[in-house]
Amino acid sequence: MKKITFLLTIVVLAIGLMDCQDVAAVLPSFDITKDITKEMPVAVTANADGTCLDYTETTTFDLKSNTQISENFSRVQRITVNSITWEVIDYVGDDGVFINGGLLKVGGTSFQIEEIDLKAADTANDKFIITDATKLAAIATELRTTGAITITLETSTAGNCENDFSYTLKITANVKVTVQP
Repeated sequence: MKKITFLLTIVVLAIGLMDCQDVAAVLPSFDITKDITKEMPVAVTANADGTCLDYTETTTFDLKSNTQISENFSRVQRITVNSITWEVIDYVGDDGVFINGGLLKVGGTSFQIEEIDLKAADTANDKFIITDATKLAAIATELRTTGAITITLETSTAGNCENDFSYTLKITANVKVTVQP
């Protein structure tokens, strides 16, 4: 019994004398994998002459909007963006209004957008998925610094441009955040 007590005392003293960084190095890292969503409202006021317009909308995507990630952000080792999905929701306007191509920029990384019928995309719940590994890695690198990144939609209208319309661009990023305790 004395040997066990003595060994336990030595172990407790050794742990007590260890540097906290040494203890943290022994603890395993863990992953937080989440879908983080940001909605970007878009409202376009038609030109008086009915000509189609170019427009730009911007929002900030913040990983730290997720409580679990926010609480652990100072200990993040790595961020991986697995995919980005975007869709048109809550379209209000006439039939035949299109996004006439353009760019969806996530930080310094751009993705080409093809022509999209806004009402049809909303009705069909169409989802557009970005899986380009090189571009997603570039976005993850930008996110690693502050946890936030600017998203910009640069596009123009086409089709029936005579009346106002609005919609929301719903952007969801599936991210894995690796944390070292």
